[in-house]
Amino acid sequence: MRFFLCALLIIFSLPAQARFYLDSYGLGYGFLMSGIFTEAVTDQRENSLYGSLSFHFLNTFIGVRRDNSKWSAHLRGAYTLIPRTAEDDAAKISQWRLSALMGYHFEDLKENSYYVTAGLGVLGTISKGQGGAVTQGNSAGTATFYRPSNDVQSKLLMLEVGFNHYLSRNFKYSVEGMINGLFGDRRNLNIYFNLSYAWNPGLLRRIKIFERKSQRRQDQFVEESELKTKKRKKIRRKKRKSRKRQ
Repeated sequence: MRFFLCALLIIFSLPAQARFYLDSYGLGYGFLMSGIFTEAVTDQRENSLYGSLSFHFLNTFIGVRRDNSKWSAHLRGAYTLIPRTAEDDAAKISQWRLSALMGYHFEDLKENSYYVTAGLGVLGTISKGQGGAVTQGNSAGTATFYRPSNDVQSKLLMLEVGFNHYLSRNFKYSVEGMINGLFGDRRNLNIYFNLSYAWNPGLLRRIKIFERKSQRRQDQFVEESELKTKKRKKIRRKKRKSRKRQ
């Protein structure tokens, strides 16, 4: 979990005069397709094109931004809605996800804006053994096997890249690629889809700031126009006075 602390330190070590604000937060549903393009265990060593739809998640996210910046920082978490049952009910398997990402926004004032993200994440798997005994057949007849009763946890460090698109002010979807074992011999690509309901205080903030700046520019334009008009009038008066003197 050290890289999450490093991400927070980087965000909050920026200049003190930089003003951060809450950009967005929300809840949603996601599902994970694991093992994209991984080699199947067959004699032909065929490739699995689409992987397997393994888990359904309840996910949450929060994002912060700085004033006058297209960059944002995001924390995302997810947990399985319904654990998956292993073969013969030997265990209940759940997964969780925690990610620290940086995002770049292409639009600031549109409700249907989009942005890209990249960063690091952790994908954890929890296997809870059900225990008990199972009788199975073998070459000599039958034998009793004991299922594990303990809990086993594993964690994978993931490189994550994603595309995020707001369908409206409050609904967004994202498609994210998560790669583990990037520098190892057993690389694995997972695809994570999610649809979320989002609250966007940052969008309202940016719209208000834009409207205030537009009003200021308009007021400034009116003031400059009035000053120019006054100068013209003064010049005309001077010309009239000079004519009368002549």
